[in-house]
Amino acid sequence: VCFVFFMFVLAPRPLCAKIMARFIFGCSLLARVPSANGFKGGWLKAGGSASSLSQSAPLRARTSSVTMVAASLLHVAVPSTDPQVSAAIYGAAAGMTVQRTDAAGNLFVGFGAEGECFTLKLTAGALSDANLDDALLGVTVNVADAAAAVDAAKAAGAEVVQEAKNMTLIASIVPDEDPTKPGPWSMRATVRDPHSGLDLELVSPGSEGESSGAARLSAVSFRVGDLNAATDFATGPLGMTLHRKRSWVPNKAALSTFLNYAGSESEATLVELRYVYGKAYGRGKFRPGSEALLVLSTPDVGAAVEGLSGGADHAGVVVHAERGAVDGIGGDAAVLESKDALPRLRLGFVDELDFTMQTIA
Repeated sequence: VCFVFFMFVLAPRPLCAKIMARFIFGCSLLARVPSANGFKGGWLKAGGSASSLSQSAPLRARTSSVTMVAASLLHVAVPSTDPQVSAAIYGAAAGMTVQRTDAAGNLFVGFGAEGECFTLKLTAGALSDANLDDALLGVTVNVADAAAAVDAAKAAGAEVVQEAKNMTLIASIVPDEDPTKPGPWSMRATVRDPHSGLDLELVSPGSEGESSGAARLSAVSFRVGDLNAATDFATGPLGMTLHRKRSWVPNKAALSTFLNYAGSESEATLVELRYVYGKAYGRGKFRPGSEALLVLSTPDVGAAVEGLSGGADHAGVVVHAERGAVDGIGGDAAVLESKDALPRLRLGFVDELDFTMQTIA
């Protein structure tokens, strides 16, 4: 009764509208979160603690008693039945070029040299029925004109998943944005490389007069089954910074967090961890052959392995390849996987010096 009296009698009209908008916005999100989606308890369990919804909440997760790894993102492995054609599609759609070819014939494709820019490592291999859908969702690329990029990608042999269209995003949860204000909008399209199964989301500015800036690989997206656990592992032991948490509703039935090792979203490629509503991925329901491999460089591979696989916060980390020569990664490398937080996403760590020697060889 007091709330109703305040809202409709005492409160100024602008304040009243803002409070009601936030209330309705919150109810709509609660209604969209399944009660049995693996988060067991609705919005706060799915999206994080109540403090994470506050603008004053820290963007980095609590990391007390957690050993954090020093690392930087290098590339994600993308198996393709024809790496040369895949590279041509990415070049036609977004302007990516082959940065280098290693001794095994793998192509590294991106907007700059690996180490300076995040790249896609195209490896020759047959596609399984699982393809890449269960772990690696795709990449997001900023382009000048999404519609023109779709036409170019089609001409190069890509499949069109979604034609270019305007998309408006609702307010972010982190940072806490005002839901009463118009959200950012852009032109978005999605094409698929039939040789790798990789989806490329092409994004161009929607606002009139807005500058697109340089074309860049803005995000690499992975599907997770427990967004809380995945984000805590990424910001804790992996040492990444959480920049944004966003619901894709009503455009997509999904909730994502965006992280990287830089000080802002625009400084380096983001890792998007996405929970898709109604999909129980990450809880033992992956199909064989659907693993993804994200490679990072670190000054001390041994310390990375020890820090991630030991202690109370190891999150079910399994070491797939002990420190040493790992085929396709480096002469001083290791491969790990967190079965609890990031199942089916294998993390390859390569020594910084070893990586530098690879790139100049």
